[in-house]
Amino acid sequence: DSGSALYNAAQIQLQKRYTNGLSFLVSYTLSHMQSNTNSGFTSFASSSLNKDNQKSEWSVDNNDQPNIITIAATYELPFGKGKAFLHNANALTNALVGGWQISPLLTYAEGSPLQVNVAGNPLGNGTANRPNVVAGQTLAYSYLNVYKGLPVLNAAAFSDPGQWAIGNEPRYMSGMRGPFQYNENIAAAKSFMIGEHVRLKIEMEY
Repeated sequence: DSGSALYNAAQIQLQKRYTNGLSFLVSYTLSHMQSNTNSGFTSFASSSLNKDNQKSEWSVDNNDQPNIITIAATYELPFGKGKAFLHNANALTNALVGGWQISPLLTYAEGSPLQVNVAGNPLGNGTANRPNVVAGQTLAYSYLNVYKGLPVLNAAAFSDPGQWAIGNEPRYMSGMRGPFQYNENIAAAKSFMIGEHVRLKIEMEY
């Protein structure tokens, strides 16, 4: 079987540098990805539910994340020699408080689509069957329900198609996604001058 994928995206990028040691880069991607398989490698690609009807496999891709924003910044703290505060500090004070900078790197992305399977397949090809989608039902609730002991996915939105029928659920469902993804990093770095021509930098990342 051969697979196909279609990816469309728009990207916006904003970059700014200030004279006070602050610079930032903000990148936003709005995208949509569709496919009829979940891998570009044959060895890992999922088999079609019905190999004679590839059209039924076409759906939103399992890697689709429509909204992704990344924020990267660097800020040189205004302390020490040549800065707004403590610029006349002695050598020891300057060594302790001068030359510091912080650099956050923040990435926020919408969750990827999920799928629901039911046991059995009338075609007997080893691929799990998909359920029927019940019209008018909400697919997923808020992930905040986890903290309330309530379900996140609505089981009433799906029904078993029966032993001898193929379900009408798409391969992946755009309206039912994993939780929003947060990836937050921050680095703190300090520069030391050794003589007039050598700069030593120590950096810690969290």
